[in-house]
Amino acid sequence: MPSALSADPPPANEIVSVLVPLLNDERRVLRCVRALLSQTRVSKLDVVFLDAGSTDLTRRLVLQAAMDDPRVRLLVGAPTPQGWCAHAHACEQLAVAARGKAMVFADPGLALAPGAIASAVAALRGPRRMDLVVAEARRRTPVDRTPATGPRPSTSARLLAVDSETYWRVGGHCNAAHDAHGETGLVRAVRRAGGQVATLDGRHAIEFLDGSLWPRERAGIAAATGSGGRHPLYDTENSILHSFTDTARRLLAAFTTAPTQVRPATSRPAGQVRRAPMRPTAAPAGPVADAAANRAAGYAAKAMAEAVAAVDAGR
Repeated sequence: MPSALSADPPPANEIVSVLVPLLNDERRVLRCVRALLSQTRVSKLDVVFLDAGSTDLTRRLVLQAAMDDPRVRLLVGAPTPQGWCAHAHACEQLAVAARGKAMVFADPGLALAPGAIASAVAALRGPRRMDLVVAEARRRTPVDRTPATGPRPSTSARLLAVDSETYWRVGGHCNAAHDAHGETGLVRAVRRAGGQVATLDGRHAIEFLDGSLWPRERAGIAAATGSGGRHPLYDTENSILHSFTDTARRLLAAFTTAPTQVRPATSRPAGQVRRAPMRPTAAPAGPVADAAANRAAGYAAKAMAEAVAAVDAGR
């Protein structure tokens, strides 16, 4: 088993989801987006950012740096539930949104070499096939060891790659709900389940530029569920989400409530065995199907108009 990330990893041919939680990261998010979009040897890159309630320009800078790149998605996180660490809750939501079976959790404070993600995936999918890989980063900024109230900064920065099936089998970041500085609970859960875990030296490919993984307000445990303050961008994004959610529900209702056409019974000779009718392989044609399709198209057009209006209103 290798003790360090490979400096010359093979190409990753599967979809790789890089998951990055954000909160008031305007100082470092531009560098993070550019580093992720510069990754090499990952042909199917899925980069997902989740904002956990930033009050600065974090989200605007992500959109500016992404420049409509189809590989990048920006999500808005739900309020942190009672008893959860905000970091763990953000990572759990990112995992739900991931498209790849290989998931890589990264902090926005990490400076990644162009082959860092491919190296992490190569370690995960290598000959000994790991369930979870932890790559330790080199820290440029010394850790502040002065006493402080609240959670202390982590002494190490890490890039974590995990197989999605393993992640959900062990319960995901529910195991790290009270872990203020990382995924220690997740690593322990994988080990308890008999999974293969590797801790590798990634200092030649990963550098940590900031003094702490998460600010104190981001690492704390939520005392109660709350929605917090509203933000114009929240309203715009949520209205778009609700429009398409309504469309999905209407489409489902249109097709599930459409009456089925009953075929007239036919007589059969005595002694002939009755065979079970075959299920149709496609939606039946006719006035009923046409009406359902027309209703669905109308709902979709209306939802699209609502989404466009919401975007225009948010500008």
